[in-house]
Parts: sequence; C-alpha cells; structure tokens
Amino acid sequence: MLKPNLTGDSPMITTKPVVIKTLVQLMQKAGKEVMIGEGSAAASSFNAINNEIFRTKKEEICDKMQQHVFDTLGYSEMQNP
Repeated sequence: MLKPNLTGDSPMITTKPVVIKTLVQLMQKAGKEVMIGEGSAAASSFNAINNEIFRTKKEEICDKMQQHVFDTLGYSEMQNP
C-alpha cells in the first residue's frame, strides 16, 4: 500500500501524482499488487471554509471528500480500468 500525503485538495501541499505513479509502476514491474490509501484531512466545500477546518467523522462526508481530493489531484486517473 502506498500512502501519499494528501492533506487537502491543493496540489501545493500534497504528494505529486507523478511520484506515486512512478512508484506504482516500479512495484508492479516487481510483481507486487499495489493499492493507494489515504484519509485526507480537509477539502474546500467539505470541511474547509474560509481558512478554517472543521473535523468530521461522518462517513458520507469523508467518503465524498476523499473522492473529491483523489479526482482533483489526478489520483483517480491511476485506477485500473
């Protein structure tokens, strides 16, 4: 499992997708099964409002927020078809 540092939906404060994509390719060439896992801490329109972060444990919010972060930063594009 690879765990990028996706603390939010801004590419300025997260692990670049090209780094993880390269690691995925190297691991797959070595015959490894690869998964990417993350639990982002904040994302605009979810729990980051006007530079304030509000914590939540609500699964429906966290799941949608994580998908938004993966989509926004380009990590969803790495998913196998």
